[in-house]
Amino acid sequence: MMKRLIKFFVCAIVSLIAINTYGQTNVVISLKIGDKVPDVVITHLLRNEHDIPMSDLYKNNVLIINFWATWCQPCIRELPILDSLAAVDKDKLNVLSVAYEKQEAVDAFFKKHPGINTSHIHISTDDKILIKYFKHFTIPHNIWIDKQGIVKYITSGEEITEKNISEFINNQPMDLHPKIDITNFDIWAPFHLSDSVFIYRSIFTSYIDGIPGGYTAAWVYKHPTERWLNRYFTYTSTKQQILWNALNRLMANQDYYRIVKIVTSDSTRFFWPEQCRQTFAKSTYKSRLEWEYKNTYCYELTLPQPVKDTVFFSDVLNDLERIFNINVTVENEVIPTCILKLKKGYTFKKPVNDSTYINLQQTHLSAHNVEVLHLFDFLNEKIKADKNKKSDDPPYVDETGIKTRIDLDVDFGKDHPTYTEVKNMISQKYGILFEDKPHPYPVTIVKDLTP
Repeated sequence: MMKRLIKFFVCAIVSLIAINTYGQTNVVISLKIGDKVPDVVITHLLRNEHDIPMSDLYKNNVLIINFWATWCQPCIRELPILDSLAAVDKDKLNVLSVAYEKQEAVDAFFKKHPGINTSHIHISTDDKILIKYFKHFTIPHNIWIDKQGIVKYITSGEEITEKNISEFINNQPMDLHPKIDITNFDIWAPFHLSDSVFIYRSIFTSYIDGIPGGYTAAWVYKHPTERWLNRYFTYTSTKQQILWNALNRLMANQDYYRIVKIVTSDSTRFFWPEQCRQTFAKSTYKSRLEWEYKNTYCYELTLPQPVKDTVFFSDVLNDLERIFNINVTVENEVIPTCILKLKKGYTFKKPVNDSTYINLQQTHLSAHNVEVLHLFDFLNEKIKADKNKKSDDPPYVDETGIKTRIDLDVDFGKDHPTYTEVKNMISQKYGILFEDKPHPYPVTIVKDLTP
């Protein structure tokens, strides 16, 4: 009885050891260039071959492990190339073509395509081991192994050429393009692999702690009549601020004359608490910081090439309509305006060439080939003591009747005249008049579609 117990105990220990050993051999570490391949046994070989230890394939020859599949056209084109190279250097090169597909499927494929010769290479099917040692996403995937069993190169199919194989067999220096497979790449996770080298990006986030509020733009060509840019970035900004920047194309800091109207059931979704004090006081926000976390955003649009500001901010507005769930339309409404008129007897000659500029100095203004509205929009915004304050004139309406662009040249006779003084000089020399009165004007209506 005691002998039986001892025998059973010994058997149990042996079984436990066997289980532990089996568990260890199933820990597969992905190999890289410079690593030695393990001496695993290659099974499920076509053409009734016996199982082959990996070392038998490289101990006297260099070895290429070629991962392929029956559905992969580049792989199928590569097979006869590998076979012909192995036939030429049959005493120096071994090729192991590895498929994860079942042996029956691979065998049926070759029977269907008898013209694909693979008689000089080993073909393994049902692979579950080698793919773990050599992880990859795409095929063909080729592993170049020297006579010591060291991984020397990992490439795609383009590197499989007679010249490269010959140099590899003869241990000559090679400059092969490495194949890189980011095997932990998650297609469902946010994409961050090229955050700093992207070609095009439109990105929108909620409040980010620790950054101030504001905006910036990458102007490639900045001019009142033609402005080009490829990047706009606004940070810790409200919906109203981002919308105004897009609709006004960054030409004025604030909407002083309400040419953009926002229709919403909750103004706290669009405006700072200081801009809607009563609504904010009645809201459920416990603090201004809580409101800021929920109602300020960061947004960036970067294009591969600069475009006109009208085109660029049209793209921005398309983004904002989707992001903010808003509808944007334009309607004529009567608002305060400044009507531009021309005195009788005054005319403007058509500019002699196509070059366009506005040159505003301390004591001089010159403009060439500019539209009347562009000129006065520019002056109205630029000539003021405080750049952050309201412009002198409301939006302009052109009733001058001038059909062409104009040239204009004025010496101020003093440093830094006021905008009113500049207007008087232009009026005296060129006959342009200014009249403030209500007038129909295109007003942008932003309707909040969120309940």
